[in-house]
Amino acid sequence: MEITPLYTKKIKLTKHGAYDWHHHVFTHLGWMVLAMNRGMEEKVRLYYHSLNHFISGLTTLENELESKDGLRDIKIIKDDIITLQNKVKEMFPGINVPKSIMMGGKKTSKKASKKAKKGSKKH
Repeated sequence: MEITPLYTKKIKLTKHGAYDWHHHVFTHLGWMVLAMNRGMEEKVRLYYHSLNHFISGLTTLENELESKDGLRDIKIIKDDIITLQNKVKEMFPGINVPKSIMMGGKKTSKKASKKAKKGSKKH
């Protein structure tokens, strides 16, 4: 089963948004433990995907910040999220994370996307 990526656009992350998201993903991990216990593997896959997206946003923010304190804070958050992501892989070894999620989704041309839309309208 292939999962459609939730996030297809690059995000514009602020420092304040990064702090809030950082808190959220750590809190959310508890919910993922419960979801996995109830057989909701899809939720855990999407959570893993959101961690990838967050890391991407933090990398972009790192490149845009000029403040040394801000850069230090973002680097700490990014390191925390990478550690969290590695722990999620350890905690849920049965989760099959498709390569398309790990790489940010399938890359398709506009032409291929139009063909896919036309094909779905025929049914």
